[in-house]
Amino acid sequence: MALRSLRGIVSAAAGVAALASISWSQVLPPPANQYLGMFDTVPSYQSTEDCTVCHTGSDTVAFRHHALINTTTPPVSCVNYTGNPASLANGCHVLIPDGSGGYTLQDFRTCGVCHVSSPHHSTQAALQLDCKSCHGSFVDNPGDGHYIPSYDLGGSMAPHHHGYDVVDPVTGRTITVNGCAACHQADPTAIDPRTGVVRPVFDNADTHHATQLDCAVCHPGSDPASTTIRSCEACHGPDTLHNIQMDSPTAENLGIIVPFKEQAGWGHVGSNWDCIGCHYSWLEVSWLAASAGPWSATVPYLKEQSAYTLPAGSARNLTLTGSGFVNVGGDGQTYSSVVVLDNGRSPVTIQPAAITDREIRILLPALTAGNYTLRVVKSDKQSNRAALTVVPPLRIGRVTLGADRTITITGSGFGPAPPTGYKAGLGIFAGTTEATVISWSPTRIIATSPAFARGTTVTVKTINGAVSGSVLTTAKHLR
Repeated sequence: MALRSLRGIVSAAAGVAALASISWSQVLPPPANQYLGMFDTVPSYQSTEDCTVCHTGSDTVAFRHHALINTTTPPVSCVNYTGNPASLANGCHVLIPDGSGGYTLQDFRTCGVCHVSSPHHSTQAALQLDCKSCHGSFVDNPGDGHYIPSYDLGGSMAPHHHGYDVVDPVTGRTITVNGCAACHQADPTAIDPRTGVVRPVFDNADTHHATQLDCAVCHPGSDPASTTIRSCEACHGPDTLHNIQMDSPTAENLGIIVPFKEQAGWGHVGSNWDCIGCHYSWLEVSWLAASAGPWSATVPYLKEQSAYTLPAGSARNLTLTGSGFVNVGGDGQTYSSVVVLDNGRSPVTIQPAAITDREIRILLPALTAGNYTLRVVKSDKQSNRAALTVVPPLRIGRVTLGADRTITITGSGFGPAPPTGYKAGLGIFAGTTEATVISWSPTRIIATSPAFARGTTVTVKTINGAVSGSVLTTAKHLR
């Protein structure tokens, strides 16, 4: 969907033969509202700040990357001594010789250092054209057997991927109808509603070309200019398009999606204009108002979570926000959502404790550590994919002081040993004094420092966070 605060509504009716049968009560100039789904921009425009709009900040990203350490056999090293690009095979934190026998650490807080091209369409799922894996029911997968019309193109029934330009006889403006571009057009001055700053909207050609997918996905023939709406429908089938809608600020049904009773530009089925943007001369306002239409469950959109990283082993409350969690269908039925968590082995379906169109509250069961995908599912429609990282519970059980100012720390969630080749900011600390680590496992650490004494506060800094405890127990032979 594309941005702009609904920039003025124009009126058009007479004087254009193709539009003669329509009562144009409202015509929304493009681009459409950008609050729902993917922002119509290109990956090359994105900076680290753009990435964190979806990936929720550097701290969460760090936990998610750290949770990948034990997904390889043998476990990947934190440090990359090879000089090759960071990866799960080579190690992630690249050490660069400083010329004096030491090392400096390659910048890892800028996403583009490791993700030198868009990571979104180089994944295994993308290469296998499993678009729904990330985008949910906003799109279809090519070749999955979804409905694509077979009747002849032309006329007003079948939209055109570029649409038609016509002149509004009232304003003299050229407007686009009967196609995707009726709502999805470029706007270099667009304001990102999530950040409040300028973030250009690009047209359909630019956004699709920037995916770097195989050209044949959209242009199956030898002549790209011959592409028709049928090629678009390989990923954007009629059934999917007719169920994309967001709740708009309409006073009479605020807080729930009601097809054909929303403001124009907030989806595909919210108003007369949303329909005639694709199908114009055959539709009448009176027909639409009386018709149940093809709308059932609209596609839910997941925007934010109250937490992205949680400890394993205990039940937790989680709040999800977004749009379309509840809607009224064209059949008059109310459709509601559930939440599905999946770690790749055992999906869990969770019924909401409370739900509205824009918020879901759930009680998560005690989960094992790892990375989870999280979706909102409503009837046969599923949201975009989100993430939840569950980390081992970080706890100090006991700190024992032994001989030679050596302590033994037992507990859980310590994770892998921090690297020793450079200052990682991880390790054992007495105040600001860093100790020497003798051994380290996820449940037991031995370290030594002259600063250790009975009552000293010891801090363990791990990839799962930091935890502190006091040296309260002393070995018998020291008493």
